[in-house]
Amino acid sequence: VRLWNHDRSRLIQIDDDQFAFHVLKTPAETPSFSRVRAAAQPNLEKYVQVFLPKQIRHATLHYLDIVEIPRPAGGNLNLLDYFPQAVDLPEDPFGPITALNHQFQVMCPVDEGPLFFCLQNLPSLPEQNVFRFQLEWHKQSVDVNSLDLAAVWQRMGVAHDYMRDCFNAALSSSTLSLFEPIHETAEN
Repeated sequence: VRLWNHDRSRLIQIDDDQFAFHVLKTPAETPSFSRVRAAAQPNLEKYVQVFLPKQIRHATLHYLDIVEIPRPAGGNLNLLDYFPQAVDLPEDPFGPITALNHQFQVMCPVDEGPLFFCLQNLPSLPEQNVFRFQLEWHKQSVDVNSLDLAAVWQRMGVAHDYMRDCFNAALSSSTLSLFEPIHETAEN
């Protein structure tokens, strides 16, 4: 079952043994973790009341970031200037890179369960004069095994903080400057 809100900025998906809540960026709002939590929590509570699961086994955060890097005057982009963890190939003898897809799976040192990270390029129109990249983050918190929603959200908070630290470490200051910061406060 998929249920969208009126402006298609939020989606609830319900499947066998699965509840997913999606918040999409809109021109009016960039979702922060606390906003997503505030929007998801009452829906998760309803899910638990209606479907009566015995426990929540796993909880997952999934973030998708798009970054547009202005095309340099010479037309070529040095990946390592923007993505320090990227592996670059020498132009001689390989030639220019035309597609990129780096995938990493790491074990999170602060919350049981893996982090999957993918960096890939996206198509852009020549008149846009930018290189477009997608950063996909998927953190699974395994063995939650509880219906205590405070415990579930505590695990999600730890996972979010870890993913934020990884985001800041994976990108150069040049890349980070292309993002509008989301200032996490108690209000958002």
